[in-house]
Amino acid sequence: PALSMYELAVETALNSIEESSASLPRGSDSLGQNQQKIPLMCANWLCNDLFGLVKKNATFVDYGTDDINPISIQFSPVNGRQLGLLIALILDGTVSTTVGKKILSIMFQEESSPELTPRDIAEEKGWKMISDPSEVRKICEGVIFDVQHQSQLEQYKKGGRNIWKMKKFFIGKAMKESRGNAHPEILKDTIQIVLEEVAPDANTST
Repeated sequence: PALSMYELAVETALNSIEESSASLPRGSDSLGQNQQKIPLMCANWLCNDLFGLVKKNATFVDYGTDDINPISIQFSPVNGRQLGLLIALILDGTVSTTVGKKILSIMFQEESSPELTPRDIAEEKGWKMISDPSEVRKICEGVIFDVQHQSQLEQYKKGGRNIWKMKKFFIGKAMKESRGNAHPEILKDTIQIVLEEVAPDANTST
């Protein structure tokens, strides 16, 4: 059961990644990089995260067999297709790894339908990662220009030792504003860009 689930997860993830990468510019190497990561990610999520949920629930879930709470991946309510789709969502940046674990837990619940997809859950919960640079910029600008943060912005403008401290402050506030859904690297870069636009001489100030 574990091998067949693994094979289905890998196949599903590969197909999903290929479909989601169709809109990428020619020459982009992200598709190849993600394809290489899929087998190991599927193995790790199957053996560690999914099996961990099976093992945790085996102590009190009645599977209706003569065995006493057997611990086997075959009793997982999450199928290989669902796992593969989840891996693809993480790799293409739709959700973070942390959110992926939350989605897996929801799919594992007995009341969840076998047809329920990770994307369905992410959209319903509002957990999709914000990767659109324009959306991230709106969040960053909203935080930086918030009147409540005026003193922190003024400290940043002074430059010197204030720069890193205030930049970290704004990154934290912006991530909180996005409910943790903003792409961390895009958010970090955007905060840097907006702050440099507001105070271009800050980095050289003493």
